[in-house]
Amino acid sequence: MSGFSSQRLMDGQGQLTTPFTVELDGGSCECLEVLRLLPGKRLVARARYQARDVVVKLFIGPGARRRYTREKTGVTHLLASSALSPRLVDTALLAHGRGWALVFDYVADARPVLVEDRQAAEQIADTLGHLHADGVVHRDLHLDNFMLARNRVYVVDGDSVKKVRGALSETPSLGYLAEFLAQYPPSEVGRLASLMACYERARGWSVSTDRLSRVAAAVVAARKRRVRRYLAKTQRTCTEFVQVGKWHSNVLARRAHFNEPLVTFAEDPETHLADAQIIKAGNSATVFRVVIGNEPVIVKRYNVKSFWHRVRRWFKPRARSAWRNGHRLRFLCIPTADPILLVERRWGPFSGLAYLVMADRGDANLAMQVASCGWQPAWLDAVVGLFADLRTAGLRHRDTKATNFLVDNGGVYLIDLDGMTELRGSALTVAQGPTDDVRRFLDNWQGEDLVRVEEHLREAGLA
Repeated sequence: MSGFSSQRLMDGQGQLTTPFTVELDGGSCECLEVLRLLPGKRLVARARYQARDVVVKLFIGPGARRRYTREKTGVTHLLASSALSPRLVDTALLAHGRGWALVFDYVADARPVLVEDRQAAEQIADTLGHLHADGVVHRDLHLDNFMLARNRVYVVDGDSVKKVRGALSETPSLGYLAEFLAQYPPSEVGRLASLMACYERARGWSVSTDRLSRVAAAVVAARKRRVRRYLAKTQRTCTEFVQVGKWHSNVLARRAHFNEPLVTFAEDPETHLADAQIIKAGNSATVFRVVIGNEPVIVKRYNVKSFWHRVRRWFKPRARSAWRNGHRLRFLCIPTADPILLVERRWGPFSGLAYLVMADRGDANLAMQVASCGWQPAWLDAVVGLFADLRTAGLRHRDTKATNFLVDNGGVYLIDLDGMTELRGSALTVAQGPTDDVRRFLDNWQGEDLVRVEEHLREAGLA
């Protein structure tokens, strides 16, 4: 069993082999599983301490004492409230005074709350209502800070918890509630009223349509903020993404996919595409199907036709837009061909040829499938869901021809995201946004096919 080196973590060497021991002033703590690690700052691990199962949170490096004190204070507020939170077992000092530790009861079978946990969502709304009534504010309301165990929701992470005098007033209460509700994708907008009702009951408030409309508008704004923060991460190295910038190239990749074959492809895409199947040969872009490693993927090469075309790409890099929009839809749980890698050939800050690698969703487009066997109920429902999600998210695709909808394993996926834009303006404008997309989509159909799809879209209030 290895020992724990706080210096190793402070130096940013984050690889730890479990089990390892941490010496606290209350005794030895055997860490069995690393749950979260921020090199140089914090380690959270499942452990054994004083003959009991615990979760230990270690604070090291510059500012450790301040972060430890803030976390401890927040945990104290949670435990004093009516919310469920893992009990604080001990506070301790690391051996040789190199850091501080908080030790919590281990909640067996606990897991993060998922979007599809409908009952848990109602419990969280109820919990937030009781917290706010107690004057306790959790300012980092993402789903990972709630755990589900034995059908009960626990609140964790005291770092972002503060206490106010008396109950939290209505305006900030609704703001924090909207931050929580914005965690859910646009497809879950129908749950807003029921979750709002759970919160209102916990606060002892009567149901109010005016309050609901205010929260709905706040959710739209909060979701846009979340998307913008996420898209910024897609442009740099972080937990989920890798960015490798050089004078002659810029590479962006999802870390989970950035294996040796993908690295090799990024170094010389043209060699890999020499014998690849060409799906679409256009002047501005060429689309290939190729296998990288053992993974079948689609590669869209953004060509440069002339000097002036290259200049336009400097100011409007379509490959970068497609990369961002693909991750925008993925983040919002809107079905698309997930982006995996972007390679930009550059001269300093000026971009040229670019390659976008995406998941392969096949080549069965909606126009082909409907022509072959007519509209299937699952496809109609999926199309209605796509347009509803775009409207809720305030997005316009701008090229909704039927060939930009792929059918794969019964699902329908929206592709060709180069021109997608985010709508501006009031919530009302956003809610009416995708009508141009719907009109363009309906132009693809005639006769009975048109009647069926138009009827479904009209029933959903989209046409």
